[in-house]
Amino acid sequence: MHSVYADMAAAGYSSDVLQMFYGPIPREEKTNLPEPLKPDLTTLYDGFQISQNNFQEWLRVWRMDISERNPNNKDLLKFARENKEKITDLVGQETQRLNSVKVSFGLQVKFSIERNDETQFMEHYFKEDEPHVFKRNDEDLIKQKFDEFIENAKGEIEQWSEKGSGWAVERIQIAYVNVARYQPLRGGTYLPLPAKLAKKKAIVNVKNRDNECLKYALRAALFPPKNRKDSQRPSKYPVNDGINYVGIDFPTPVKQIEKLEAQNPKLAMNLFGWENDCVIVHHISKKQANVPRINLMLIESGEIQHYCHVKRESALLFDQSKNRNAKHFCMLCLTGFSRADLLVSHKKYCNGVNGRPTRIEMPKEGENILSFRNFKKQMRMPFIIYADFEAIIRKILGCEHERMQTSYTEKTERHEACGYSYLVVRSDGKVVGSNTYRGENAVGTFLSDILQEDEKIRVSWATPESIDMTAEDWEKFKNANDCHVCNKSLIKDEFLDSMSIWDHDTGSYCGQSHKGCYYEVLKKIKFVGPKRERKEKDKSVEWIAKNQETCLFCAEPLMKKNFRDAEKDHCHITGRFRRAAHSKCNKKLRINPKTDPLPVVFHNLGGYDAHHLMQAIS
Repeated sequence: MHSVYADMAAAGYSSDVLQMFYGPIPREEKTNLPEPLKPDLTTLYDGFQISQNNFQEWLRVWRMDISERNPNNKDLLKFARENKEKITDLVGQETQRLNSVKVSFGLQVKFSIERNDETQFMEHYFKEDEPHVFKRNDEDLIKQKFDEFIENAKGEIEQWSEKGSGWAVERIQIAYVNVARYQPLRGGTYLPLPAKLAKKKAIVNVKNRDNECLKYALRAALFPPKNRKDSQRPSKYPVNDGINYVGIDFPTPVKQIEKLEAQNPKLAMNLFGWENDCVIVHHISKKQANVPRINLMLIESGEIQHYCHVKRESALLFDQSKNRNAKHFCMLCLTGFSRADLLVSHKKYCNGVNGRPTRIEMPKEGENILSFRNFKKQMRMPFIIYADFEAIIRKILGCEHERMQTSYTEKTERHEACGYSYLVVRSDGKVVGSNTYRGENAVGTFLSDILQEDEKIRVSWATPESIDMTAEDWEKFKNANDCHVCNKSLIKDEFLDSMSIWDHDTGSYCGQSHKGCYYEVLKKIKFVGPKRERKEKDKSVEWIAKNQETCLFCAEPLMKKNFRDAEKDHCHITGRFRRAAHSKCNKKLRINPKTDPLPVVFHNLGGYDAHHLMQAIS
């Protein structure tokens, strides 16, 4: 087992991959594993290869390396569109092999950032918190969950950008599909009941002589005999059970279970099966938690199928792990708990097999009012391009047809772009670039010119202008009372003026200080640089940073009262002072030269100019 963990770590994973699927796994050489499946010698599947194939074939890690030459390796949405069908087919193949599977998706993405005139790189692994359960013929659900994973990863990257991290996607390196056999259960079934299952005393098997075994299984759940004796006899149950069986075939195929549930609002069924001496899952009801669950078992022998009632699910499922104590199972998601009170608290928030538990928390007093926070959207764009196309109308030759009595459409002319003109306008209204063109391939030339303008503008964004303060600007800054970004007071009742200080020579952590004190010290020692790379924080450093109360340099309290949190906000394009702003608000207005958009505005873009652009791009 230890070697397996080492292999997983070598692939960039650790034991949490196993525990996400199966819970804690004891470090013993032999665990309660299922019988080995037939070895699958196929190691490649449409660009994917198996990087891990452990635990007797019931845990697989499929990996696809993304080429650096792939044009879609920088955009998550384009990558998803390109590979969604491949991933859906791969998971579909695994469901055919294992019947029911737990699947989680992963992406390893490389990021870059420009710092101190050099490019730094970082690799981040996006993964899902919980795996999804898929059965055969769940292609639409697989695509839906993959789309949700991509959207969550993209949303996480966008959150970084909004916080001003500066990290930009360099390329998508590796895509992972983690597949595990979905087998939370172990037990037996009937025709007649095997000895192993009979010992559990968990199944009521009615000995009906017709094809309506489903009716008797439901009646055994709804109308148990009073004395609990002879529950296998059909005569112990009423003929009229109040269930609507219209349109249901007998014997009943599994696919009609959902139909039976739909036409009976107060009926919710979970259906288990028996395959290769293991209990499998055929159907888990998706109805609300307030509808009581009826647990059924389907046994097959050749072409004969038989439904039974599971009267004690805990007795049936308790041996799914080496812990042989009693278990308490949630019938909405099949999660087992060691204590009844844990199950009760879980049921409040459970949303079924593929739904994460959701806990409702009401906002606290004082934090229960929504307000606008995305202040960066209110600021002027640093640059904007205004553009327009001119077109000529050309005759379409060979379009003359004989007039017919029925109505029809005849194309006789087409619009062809023959030129364009654009202006590049700075945030202060100054025109800093323009171009006018007339000639062949006007749209292609326009796109090429715009990309060049974009490159020049992003270079200027990456080299911001330093602030240029006049005497009037200093007076405005000193007398300012409110932040010009959020319009809240600059004076705060309490403010933690604390920043981490690192030794420039050794890179070791020194302590916390006031921001102003640190920069005063830098002026006194006339420090120019460079700084030594900082060492990683350990738990002791984190404890000091959280609990230190006084400044490292002036020994005054870090927590200041009636503190004026004011920064000089200036335009990074022109260097002009704008107004006073909070430190956090000022950071939100940072320009990211890699990710911030450059708007190009057309008059009537959707109605006319976009047609020329889309035709050229296609």
